[in-house]
Amino acid sequence: CLNKLRARGKEEEAHMRVGIAPTVALILLGVLAGGCGTTPSETVELSEIVGQDLQALQTSNRALIRSYFGGLRAQVNNFIDDEWAPVFLREFIDEGRLIDRAKQSNPDHVLEDVGDWVKKAIERIERKRAGMLAPIQDAEEELMIATDAAFGRAVRANSAITAQLRSRAKLDEEQDGILEEYRLKDLRDDLE
Repeated sequence: CLNKLRARGKEEEAHMRVGIAPTVALILLGVLAGGCGTTPSETVELSEIVGQDLQALQTSNRALIRSYFGGLRAQVNNFIDDEWAPVFLREFIDEGRLIDRAKQSNPDHVLEDVGDWVKKAIERIERKRAGMLAPIQDAEEELMIATDAAFGRAVRANSAITAQLRSRAKLDEEQDGILEEYRLKDLRDDLE
């Protein structure tokens, strides 16, 4: 009975070895076939650097946009202050009867009427300024949104590529370990 058990154990052991060999061969074939072409770790690093550079480029583009539109706002403010307001005030002095208001006999009325005139003049100047600045502000906001959206898409795409490269590099490392274990790494290197 003991001899029968031993003989049966040897048969099962031989059968297992025969069953394991094709399995190992299939795994190694998969590793070799899937491993044609490896992903150098530098590729992952470069992709990460590109991601950082994209963020720096976005920051720099936003600063450039703010600077450009800041310059446009400064031009509008200079135009209002240096050109439009003086012409407007000359016309508004007559239209708003500033001289008549200033010639009143009661100093309290003069102060009140001239104060009202100044308030109306400032309101009209600021309304003109706001009307000229609003389209600039709208265009700046629109461009910022479009820029952020474009860079957002580029950063997300680069992140996906980086993750894929990182995954591939890890897979290559694991495959190299398996191939080293079976002393077949040189075979894959020859296939590449």
